[in-house]
Formats: sequence, C-alpha cells, structure tokens
Amino acid sequence: MASELQQKKWANMFNMFDVNGDGKIEQTDFDQFHSRLYEMRGIGPGDAQFDELNGRFAGFSQALQQATNSKSITIADWLAFFTHVAASPEIYERVRPISEAIFSLWDLNGDGHVSLQEYRKLCTVMRLDEKYADQIFAKLDLNQDKRITVDELITLSDEFFVGDDPDAPGNLFFGPLN
Repeated sequence: MASELQQKKWANMFNMFDVNGDGKIEQTDFDQFHSRLYEMRGIGPGDAQFDELNGRFAGFSQALQQATNSKSITIADWLAFFTHVAASPEIYERVRPISEAIFSLWDLNGDGHVSLQEYRKLCTVMRLDEKYADQIFAKLDLNQDKRITVDELITLSDEFFVGDDPDAPGNLFFGPLN
C-alpha cells in the first residue's frame, strides 16, 4: 500500500500530465505534454532524440494503459499503477529509462548538466509557476554546485518514484506538494 506521501507526489505528477484538467489522462494529454517538451528542446519528428524519447514515452503510456486496462486513466488508476511501480523493481525498470532520457531534454545546451536557467524553462513545460523554480532547484541540486547532473537526476527520480522519505529532495521532482 502506498503511503500518503507517495500518493501526494504521484497525484502531483498526474495533475501535470492531465493537461486539459478533466480528471483523467488520455493519449491526447500525453501528446500535448510531450509536444511542449519537444518544443522547449527544439526537436521534432525525424530527429534522433525525438524518435528515441517518443518511443520511450509510448512504451510508458502503453504499459500504463495495459496495467489499468483503460485508455482513460483516472487518478485511482494512476495511484494503483505507481503503487505497483514502487513495490516492484521489474516494473520500475520500465519507468527509470524515461527519467534517464529526460535528462537530455533538460540539458538544453548539451553541456552535461542542468542549470537553473534550464530548469526554469522546464518549469513552464510542467505548468509550474516559475516562482518555485529557484527554491526547488536549490533542493534538487544535491551537492549544491549550482547544477544538476544525470547522476543527481537518477537519485531524485528514485526518491520520487519508489521512496517514502518525507525529507527527500526527489519528492519535489514534479513541483511542490500540496
């Protein structure tokens, strides 16, 4: 059973993907969210990075739809799916590659790390108020060197998806918890 903390952070992620705010996530929501990510990065069909990410996102969407047996994912479906993800290393292995691939989207200039300016742009894609960017970035920057590396991102992702420590910075992966 997922803890209250886990349910809050996964609900936060659900709200980010529920682009039209109708209380369910359908393929059009995923497509709209991913389009904003691709636009931020300046990639499109035919670009190797676009094709790789699109494939990973499609795999995640298909796994979610298969697990829930629905093309219209409710918050209850979402929470049940991520409860299974947190409890099963095999299922989590389907989610983790997306986190790894997303790093290259965040790293807009390709210098191997994500700066505060790059993170601010990501906040707009995630529909987060930019006022949160600075304070969240400071917590996500685990070694306080003013940048987030891929190793830090993977640690944060692990904390978000499978962790239950209320003080873990990864809880903020998709914005402040309400």
